[in-house]
Amino acid sequence: MQLSEINLKIGRKCQLIDSSGNFVDGNVTEADCTSFVNDRYRQLYLKLTRKFPFHGQYSESVDLVKDQAEYAFTDLTEDVLVLNYVGIKYSPTAEDYTTARRREANLLFASNTNTKRFDESTPYYRFSRNATNGLGLIIMPTPDVDVADGLYVEYVILPEKLSAPEDSPNLPENLQDVMVAYAIADVWEGKRDWSNSNQALNRAMLLEKEFFDNYQPTASDKPVKIGIDKSFNPFRR
Repeated sequence: MQLSEINLKIGRKCQLIDSSGNFVDGNVTEADCTSFVNDRYRQLYLKLTRKFPFHGQYSESVDLVKDQAEYAFTDLTEDVLVLNYVGIKYSPTAEDYTTARRREANLLFASNTNTKRFDESTPYYRFSRNATNGLGLIIMPTPDVDVADGLYVEYVILPEKLSAPEDSPNLPENLQDVMVAYAIADVWEGKRDWSNSNQALNRAMLLEKEFFDNYQPTASDKPVKIGIDKSFNPFRR
């Protein structure tokens, strides 16, 4: 389903367009509809990849370097990368990764700024950002030795926002219907029509439940990987 068709469906349902398909509502524009669609698109894409990881979740590893705490992603920002798991091996002989938990600096160093106090059995990580908003990870404690493939991540790269009329969401067909249903509820809310908004929201939630209760993945449903023919390692794109 292309964006132009999606917006027309929303426009007809919410009485935003005239008989020629032009948006004439003074409160909700076509650009507003596109914004609602993109918000719901990303939410549903994340839910799909968490429930069915092969749809868009990737896993990669990078070598740990002795005394190095920061590991930068390449050409990625926090608004497109969602980390689902971070694991660390501090020893070259370790067989399993230890789960690293995310903690922000204000919690990690609230009462003690000593970076040497962290234990390898309970590692932490936090995001780092450079001057151009590039994204990376800072791990604690820092490794005492080099470890090949010592840092392991599972992640989702969010799809690009729909913008051109011919753009299509990277979702199974029935889940695209759920996305439209949620966007319709958002439009009614934007128009402050609470009755229609609640009714549309309940319908969208029911459609979503039906989809995930009954969805059986097929090859034709599987979304295409973003940036196909490129490396998907976030550290070396």
